[in-house]
Amino acid sequence: MIGEVMKACNNYFLISHENLLNEITATHIKGPFYDTYLQGQYVLINDSRLNDGVHQIVSVSSNGLELGGLLPEATGEYFKLYGLAPSKEFRSLVTTIENWVQTNGNKQGVASESIDDYSVSFDSSNGSPGDWKTAFNAQLNSYRKVFNTIRNVGNIRTKW
Repeated sequence: MIGEVMKACNNYFLISHENLLNEITATHIKGPFYDTYLQGQYVLINDSRLNDGVHQIVSVSSNGLELGGLLPEATGEYFKLYGLAPSKEFRSLVTTIENWVQTNGNKQGVASESIDDYSVSFDSSNGSPGDWKTAFNAQLNSYRKVFNTIRNVGNIRTKW
């Protein structure tokens, strides 16, 4: 969910960027790396064939970065690895959003529903916003970026 919220804000909290030719297994991105990564840190994989998205580092070892849930790919092609550093407040907001989605996910904006000759009406005026983006719009505003942070990496540590 954190990746979805980052995408909605157009802010991935980038702190580093590497262009890698490393192998991706089912559990690891094998080293070497130019930057230092920490257990629990978030990373964004981009331009891979099967593993694009935000992942959390399970552990760091001589085998590389353990992310888990990866699909093996050894294509011999470069992919990008971005080090991310979302603030504690942002991570807490994401947890709040996840809890809201669990509670309200199936009722998103439905005001009434009929069974015979099926009909449904949607309404957000009943105090139930249509989705998490609407419900948390005000809280997300302070994290929004105007420019695409993935394309504008000039102000972060970059290793090519």
